[in-house]
Amino acid sequence: MQKKILIWVPLESSVGRDVCRGIYHYSRLHALDWEVMHSDPCLFPLDVVTSWDLDGLIGPLGRSDLAKQAKKAPFFCINLHGGAPFEKLPQSGVNDETIGEVAANYFLKLRFDHFGYYGLNGLCASDDRWTGYSRCLAACGKKAVQFTAPGFVFTPDAPKNIAAKIRPALGKWLVGQPRPFALFVQDDQLANMIYTLCREAGLAIPDDIALLGVNDDDIYCYKNNPPLSSLQVPSRVAGYRAAQLLDHLFKGKKLSGNPVLLNPGTVTERGSTAVLKLDDRQVVKALRFIAENTMRWISTDEIARVAGLSRRVLEKRFHSLLNSSPQAEVRHAQIERVKNALRETNLPLEEIAEASGFTSGNYLSQIFKKTTGQTPGSYRRNFQ
Repeated sequence: MQKKILIWVPLESSVGRDVCRGIYHYSRLHALDWEVMHSDPCLFPLDVVTSWDLDGLIGPLGRSDLAKQAKKAPFFCINLHGGAPFEKLPQSGVNDETIGEVAANYFLKLRFDHFGYYGLNGLCASDDRWTGYSRCLAACGKKAVQFTAPGFVFTPDAPKNIAAKIRPALGKWLVGQPRPFALFVQDDQLANMIYTLCREAGLAIPDDIALLGVNDDDIYCYKNNPPLSSLQVPSRVAGYRAAQLLDHLFKGKKLSGNPVLLNPGTVTERGSTAVLKLDDRQVVKALRFIAENTMRWISTDEIARVAGLSRRVLEKRFHSLLNSSPQAEVRHAQIERVKNALRETNLPLEEIAEASGFTSGNYLSQIFKKTTGQTPGSYRRNFQ
C-alpha cells in the first residue's frame, strides 16, 4: 500500500537537498512504494501540514512547540535534529555538540588564542554547537566569547528581520575583538554576513578574523573571497537513517528509543582560515606565494626570489619556524588542492593533475597514496 511522505525541509541549502537524497536513496534501495512530497517550513508551518492527508513526515522538529504539535499529528513524524530528544520523537541528525568540538579542535590546531562564536540564540542546533565549542576550549584552558542573535522562527522574513536587527551590534562586536580572532559561525549562510561586516569595518579575512562555517555548502563557501572554510556534515546519511526509522514504524517494528546522532566530518580548509601566525614577514610572503601557485610546480629558487632571500637562508628559516622545507610546503599545498578537486568535482584524474602541478595522473596517484595512505579514487568515494 502506497505511503504519502512529506519531507518538511527547506531546499535552498545543501543540507536540505542532501537530506532528500538520503531519503530517496533509502526508498529506492528498498523498493518502497512512497509518494514523496516537499514543503518548505517557511511557507507551510507545521500547524498547516499536520492537517494534510499524510502517512509520515520527516523534518526539523527540534523545538518544544514543534515537537508537541508533531506528537499530536495523525501520522508518524521523524525529527531531523542533532541534540537532545523532544517528546520522545524518533530522531536522526548530526550531533551538534560534536560539531562544536570539531570546530574548537580545528582552531586549537591552528594555535589561535582568541575565540568567538556567532549563532542564532534560542535555536537548539546553534545553542548545542556553542556548548560543544566553548566546553572543548575550556578543557584546554581557553575562553570563547559569544555573540547571540534573537531566536529564530520559521517564517519567510525571519532571516531578513534578524539581519536588520543585529547587524550594527554584530559589526561593533567584531571590531572590538582581539586579533587574530578565530570565529566559528553556526552555518555557512550566516557566515556570509560576516564577510560584509568585515569589509565595512576594514577587517581582513583571515588575517584579522579567521572564519569557519558549517555544512560545506559550495554555493555559500565560494560566494566571497577568500572562500569560506567549512565543516562537513553527513546530511545525506541523516536523511537515509530518518527514512529507515519511518519505514520501521510503518512495518510495526519497535524502535530502540535512542536518537540516531551522527558524527560530523572534517573541516574543508579554504582561504578564510589560512592565517599565517608568524613574525617572519619573508617566510609569510613565501608561504603566501606557495598558496597562490598550487596550480603549477614552483622551485625553491623561485620562492626564495619572491621572498627576497637566498635559497640557503630560506631553507634555514623554514626549518626553524615550520620544521619543514619549501618543497614540502609546495607538495602539501598541491595535495590539498587535489583533495578539494576530488571532493567537489567529477574531473578526471589527468585534468586534476594538470591543474595541480603534477606531470601525469599516474604520478599524482603515486604521490597522493604515499602522502595520504589512500588512492585518489578511494578518497573521492568517501565524499560522493
